[in-house]
Amino acid sequence: MSALALRTARAGVRRLVFSCAAPGTRADTPARLLAELCERFDPERAGAVRATVDVEVHEPDEGSSHACLRIGDGRCAVLPDVPRGSRKAPAPDVRLKIRRPDLALLVRGRASAGELFMQQRLTVFGDMLVAAQLAGVFRW
Repeated sequence: MSALALRTARAGVRRLVFSCAAPGTRADTPARLLAELCERFDPERAGAVRATVDVEVHEPDEGSSHACLRIGDGRCAVLPDVPRGSRKAPAPDVRLKIRRPDLALLVRGRASAGELFMQQRLTVFGDMLVAAQLAGVFRW
């Protein structure tokens, strides 16, 4: 059982729905992809890295959605949905803009952040030092 499935089971979710859809398809929601990314988090590699990352995921033909990752204290977590700009929303150290299919490729190790950035398929705003450190805290 994956770590995501185990955490979901412990949270009292009664059923899980798994999909065999191809990467970048509608089954790959931004929240699901970011949860998958957190499963690749390596606390030893992260060391003292602390960051809040706002991820803006562009959906083909549907606009965009936001999710927030918090990395620190040896953990990576997808933060609950909080409207951007509200008082409860954490101030991000880094903001990323990416299309959903490209996020799927990145999360699954089929493309690197550097490749996507150089091809202008990933846009990075904010603290570039923190952004550069993020690539090293996940197992690919």
